[in-house]
Amino acid sequence: MNMIYKAPVLLLFIMSLGGYLSSEVIKGTYSRKNNDTVDGYYRYTAFVSIACSIILFILSGGVIKASIFTIGMGAIFGLVVTGQIAASSAAMRIGSWSYTSVMMALSTIIPGLSGVLFWGEPFGLVKCIGILFMIICFVLSVQNDEKNEGKKKNNVRWLLFSIVASLSTGGMGIVQKIHQSSVYKNERLSFLIIAFVCAAVFSLVLMSVSGKKQKSSIQKRKILILIFVGAGLATVINHVINLYLSGTVESLLFFPVMSGGEIISVTLTSVIAFKEKLNKKQWTGLICGIFATVILCM
Repeated sequence: MNMIYKAPVLLLFIMSLGGYLSSEVIKGTYSRKNNDTVDGYYRYTAFVSIACSIILFILSGGVIKASIFTIGMGAIFGLVVTGQIAASSAAMRIGSWSYTSVMMALSTIIPGLSGVLFWGEPFGLVKCIGILFMIICFVLSVQNDEKNEGKKKNNVRWLLFSIVASLSTGGMGIVQKIHQSSVYKNERLSFLIIAFVCAAVFSLVLMSVSGKKQKSSIQKRKILILIFVGAGLATVINHVINLYLSGTVESLLFFPVMSGGEIISVTLTSVIAFKEKLNKKQWTGLICGIFATVILCM
C-alpha cells in the first residue's frame, strides 16, 4: 500500500475516479438488470461489503491494528456506507443513474455546513448561491406527470432514496475527515476493514427482516459472485485512495476535483453506455446540480 501512496497525486486522483466510476457502473447495471425486492439492495450492499473486507484484509497482510477510536469511527462509517450503497442502488433502479449521482455529489454541502457549525468556517454569499442552485436541482429533478400516477410516485420514491444516499455520502466525508485529522490516521486499512465488516453485518440483518426473499439459480449465483467481487475491488480502490487523499490534500483541491470528476464521468457514461434521455427540465436541473456542486466546494 505504501507504494501506492507514493504515486503522484494526479495519478491517485485518476485511479480513485476509475474505481468510483467502475463501482457505479457495476451497481447501476446490477440495479437495472435485477428486478429485486427490497432485500436485493441489502444483498448487494452486504456481499459487496464482504468482498471489500476480504480484499482489504489481504492488502493488510492479515494484520489488523486498531485503536478504540478507529473501531468506533469504522463502525459509524460502516453504517453510512450501508445507507449510501443500498439507497443509491434503489434510486438507480427507479430513476436516472446520472441524476442520482449528481444528487449524491450535492452532499458536499454536508461537510461544508459541518465546518460552519462546528469549526467556525465562514458561510458567505458563494455558498448561499450554491444552496440556491441545489434547491433548483431538487425541484427540477422530479417530473410531475398527472396522467401517470404510478410514474409520479416512482419519481417521489427516487427523490427520497437519492436524498438518503446523498446524506449518507456526506456523512462518509465527515467521518473520513474526522478520522484522518486524528493521531490514528495511519490506521487506514484497519478503519476500512472494520467499516465494511460492520456494513456487511448491518446489511445482512436488514436483509433478513426485509420480507420476501429472491432465489437465484446456480448460474446466476456465479455471475453475482463476479459482480460482487468486481464491485468490491473497485470500491476498495476508491475508498483506500480517497481516505489517504482526504488527509493529505487540501480540501479546496480535493473536493472540487473529485466531485467534478465524478459528475462529468458519470454523466458521459450514462448517456453513452446506458442511453439515458433527460427532458429539457431535467437537463436544466442537472446543469444546476453540477454548478451547485462546484460552488459548494469553493
